[in-house]
Amino acid sequence: MNTYKITNTTHLLGKRDFKANSILDIEYINGLMKQNIKLKPNESVYITINSLPISIHKLRVNGLVTVMEVSQEELNESILKSTPKPKVKQESNETGDEDKKNNLSKKQQQSMRIRNKK
Repeated sequence: MNTYKITNTTHLLGKRDFKANSILDIEYINGLMKQNIKLKPNESVYITINSLPISIHKLRVNGLVTVMEVSQEELNESILKSTPKPKVKQESNETGDEDKKNNLSKKQQQSMRIRNKK
């Protein structure tokens, strides 16, 4: 089984071209299941299959996608690059309600006062 990187290149076409910036549908069979992928402009997807399906060959001949065979090491590197780092949560200050009130407009503050009185 081979791994392929398929990239949508419709963003490089002229603005008056028929398929400029279009979303492409890629169909392939994975085992016994038919898979569909929608590929946006300048987006890449990695597929591990035995051979390229005819839908990808048609798109490649028309110049709408580029296809590259990728080794396992390159695939692992791209996965490591794409995983986001966990974000550190900042401590919330206890006067959060006061900060929100300061940011509200006068009309909003008046409507809050009326609601609180009821």
